[in-house]
Amino acid sequence: MKKMLPVLFACLFSVNLSAQEDLSIAYFAGGSYKIRFGFDSAFLGGPGVRTAGLGGTLTSLSNDAAMAVGHPAALAEFDRPVSVLNMTPPVMFNAASLIEMDQAIQDGVDSALEQYNIPQSEITYPDLNIRFGQTAVGGAGAGVMPSRFGTFGFAISQPLSLTMDVVGSGLSTMIETSKDLGDAVTIVQFATRMSPTVKLNLYSREFTASYGYSVTPRFKVGAALDWLSTRVDLNAFFKLDGIMLLRQEGAISGLEYAFNDPYDESIRWQDGEQNTLDQWAYGSYTGSGWGFRFSSIFHLSRSWRLDFVFSKTPNVTMAGEMEFVQNKIPALQAENMFGGDENASIFSVTDLNLAKPTLTQRFENPTGDRITLKMPGSITFGISKRTGSRSLLALNVVQYFGEFSYQYLNYVQGLKIKNAVRFGAEVPVAWFLSPETLLLKLLGVDPKASLRFGFGLMTASEIKSGFSYQSGANVNTRQAIVLPSFALGKSFILFPGVKADLLLFTTTATLMKFSFTYNF
Repeated sequence: MKKMLPVLFACLFSVNLSAQEDLSIAYFAGGSYKIRFGFDSAFLGGPGVRTAGLGGTLTSLSNDAAMAVGHPAALAEFDRPVSVLNMTPPVMFNAASLIEMDQAIQDGVDSALEQYNIPQSEITYPDLNIRFGQTAVGGAGAGVMPSRFGTFGFAISQPLSLTMDVVGSGLSTMIETSKDLGDAVTIVQFATRMSPTVKLNLYSREFTASYGYSVTPRFKVGAALDWLSTRVDLNAFFKLDGIMLLRQEGAISGLEYAFNDPYDESIRWQDGEQNTLDQWAYGSYTGSGWGFRFSSIFHLSRSWRLDFVFSKTPNVTMAGEMEFVQNKIPALQAENMFGGDENASIFSVTDLNLAKPTLTQRFENPTGDRITLKMPGSITFGISKRTGSRSLLALNVVQYFGEFSYQYLNYVQGLKIKNAVRFGAEVPVAWFLSPETLLLKLLGVDPKASLRFGFGLMTASEIKSGFSYQSGANVNTRQAIVLPSFALGKSFILFPGVKADLLLFTTTATLMKFSFTYNF
């Protein structure tokens, strides 16, 4: 994440502008932005708070009812009903406190504008107020019910969520160009100011029914069936105000025209003409899919376990619709701003209607009625050892198949994950080392606290992006990408029959979670 964010914002504010000899930029102001970003994935962090605290390491020794989702054979280890409720509080942190991105953004802006020789005094860099974390309260739950026919489990979870909220203002610039029109030279100054508002939400809900059975006292098997429902909503509006000044070369003053002016007498509204520069994109997509999971446990001894989990996660095709509208000036060739032909004009005065200089054209971009979301399946081999009543060691080796990607209008972007190694451990801790267990002890409850931690490495063999239907599409491939992970959690008895689990920190997804487990 430390390397990703500067690159992200450098790309955002450093387009590769093509030079135009007769065009200059008088000033540039990056504006200010309030950005809120949240992401959570059980695919990265593991199901349930206890497993997440072990860094996503699956083990049947965790006594976690959330294994109804991740490891159904572990249900056969329960001899009494158990229920668990997971909660995700809204917690955000300041990205600037952990990541140095200001210099990367300034370098990107300088690089994009250097060919226009703008005085440094006329450049104002973007001001970013960024918070990452959990933007809203979330919840999940699971239950385990042993019977003489085996153990049944059920769960409601949120395996994947993504939220992004951007509010900005003050992104301003002025371009100046000129063209010979007969014997006269017309100077055109075009100033714009943009205020973006973007809200993106990806929400999922998964319902799981599972079953575990003891084939022998040492061998357990289990299966689970998942139904995943997803929804994506996009609400983006870019308020764009502009002023165009036309004057003859050598003249002190000229004619000034304002865009978005409803009283512009040159615009024939009744004929469908317009002078708006605003841009917007609104869309909503929903879909669902089925997945399944099979797992087994073998007791090597009283304290050693072998775990095996085969998981086929759902691939979801979401149906819906989107409106993506751009309003542009015929004289402004925005598509020529990004690389390509160095001789191509960005602003052509000859294409400007001097009788209607604020006239704009509405362009509706192609949109699709489908978004495909793919998540990889996996095969997990694990070994774990119970070293004490409140301590364990667990190791997982995971082989993935498939890809973590989305596809829209033949544009595909994703991450092909190859394999992962995870290690998790639980150790007892003294009750006086944390305030909550100290308080419980003073109230007469023995908290029997334990600390969980986990770490791992995940490798990816490919990142790809581009339009797959085009010949020579923009496809980027990077081999041997390593994604490290780390997690820290703790557990303690809240009162007889109820155990509390806290996920204090994780590098892969949610910042903090807590759960309450009740043993009937």
